[in-house]
Amino acid sequence: MEAKPLNSSPPQTVYKTPDPQANVSELYSIYCVQMSNALSLEKSWVVNERYGAWDEAEPDPKKEKFKIDVKTLSPTDPQHYLTLDEAQEQANEQVMLRVRNGFKYLFIHDFFDAPWFRRYEVFPDGQRREIPLGGQK
Repeated sequence: MEAKPLNSSPPQTVYKTPDPQANVSELYSIYCVQMSNALSLEKSWVVNERYGAWDEAEPDPKKEKFKIDVKTLSPTDPQHYLTLDEAQEQANEQVMLRVRNGFKYLFIHDFFDAPWFRRYEVFPDGQRREIPLGGQK
């Protein structure tokens, strides 16, 4: 049976800059995915990661603002499947790996409050400092 995604968690996206809309900005997007070929619903989750660049200024509406788009982590073998809690823990560990490599600005979707995301600076010890959306650092 071919592995296909069923559900996914909101992504955690890390950048090297606190304002990725200002210029083309490298990013990693890390999220949990529930797979269709799992042997049980409990252990059916994996962590996926995409690498790319965001280009807010892309003028052509036929082109994507998300550039490059390479999957850097995408297991599909059931031996790697986790519970949702385990997958979320592994996703957080992957975020910290990227933070230690300079991608220390974290954007997380906020479905309850416009502009629909929150932005943080993440420190190597895992502490997070929310960055106001008004542009102040």
